[in-house]
Amino acid sequence: LIYLLKKPINEEKIMKAINKAFENINESLKYIIIKCGKDNRKVYINDINYVESEGRLIKFNLDREVITTYGKISDVDGELDTSFVRIHKSYLVNMKKIKNYALNKVVLENNKVLPISRTYAKKCKETIFDFLKIGD
Repeated sequence: LIYLLKKPINEEKIMKAINKAFENINESLKYIIIKCGKDNRKVYINDINYVESEGRLIKFNLDREVITTYGKISDVDGELDTSFVRIHKSYLVNMKKIKNYALNKVVLENNKVLPISRTYAKKCKETIFDFLKIGD
């Protein structure tokens, strides 16, 4: 569901709904290029559930696969859009994929549970609430 129009419908409401639909289309077309060995992979940002860092390895966790490359999670953070939040030194999470949020963990739509570290807890809470538009 992108937008709900109630009768009577006026031009302003229709234009607002159309603009919202275009925003959603543009969001779904954003992608990053991930270097995998000698290959480069195009990955749509909306397909990424979370990004995990293990030492120098960066793992992009999608619904059906995990794409692994070398690098720093801070570099990846700069490439992703504002729908991602840092919840731990080792995790970036796509807020669109969060099903439940608690002070020390998030549960994703695929039921994966990820920890929120104390270092990132306050900023994480603010960012998620702002994203969901249910903040203070």
